[in-house]
Amino acid sequence: MNCKVPPKEERNHIVHMVKSEPEQYRAVVSGLKTAEFRKNDRDYHVGDLMLLNEYDPQEHKRTGRDVVVKVSYVNYGPQFGGPEGYCVLSIRKVLVQ
Repeated sequence: MNCKVPPKEERNHIVHMVKSEPEQYRAVVSGLKTAEFRKNDRDYHVGDLMLLNEYDPQEHKRTGRDVVVKVSYVNYGPQFGGPEGYCVLSIRKVLVQ
């Protein structure tokens, strides 16, 4: 593993605000989608929250709908064939706004 994770007591979990296209957003809200493939440019860790903002790419704006999810597992690339600099996040829905 190429990413050193600090001990739990030394890491403050944070909230990542990220865009989510409508089809993906609806799948998370419905509970069908429980993972996110993302560029790891935000230093994701287990316990972090993600505020997924539904984003309409045709209108180039957010729709105003949000869902909060909690990261329950992180698979950092290049583990298991994933690309370097990317990760797969297992997520659990916490709150829909």
